[in-house]
Amino acid sequence: MFSKKKRKTKRIHLVYYLLVFDRETDDLVGHVVDITTGGMKLMGTKALRPDTIYHLRMLLPDDAGGSRPVNLDARCIWLTQNMFSDFWGTGFAFTDIPDNDIAAISGLIDKFGY
Repeated sequence: MFSKKKRKTKRIHLVYYLLVFDRETDDLVGHVVDITTGGMKLMGTKALRPDTIYHLRMLLPDDAGGSRPVNLDARCIWLTQNMFSDFWGTGFAFTDIPDNDIAAISGLIDKFGY
């Protein structure tokens, strides 16, 4: 599992329910549990493969009450099954994300993080 000592920034939990989809299949991968500008933890119903790059789309809220898609590539770092349910926790490190989308994630953290 990814060591807290290796994490460069503190994880931020959100008061907003963000869904993350696979860009290639449009399948729901999971919802964001916590996020930083360097990665995120998702909770989902499918076991993903560690050390695999996933092409993801996250729908961020916009100021008009709608949503704005953010496309990003992320490497699955770790995976763990919840012992009390069929859900899987998955840790991702972002590998390819444009600067404007990093800024959008940072704004999301500022607005909805705790």
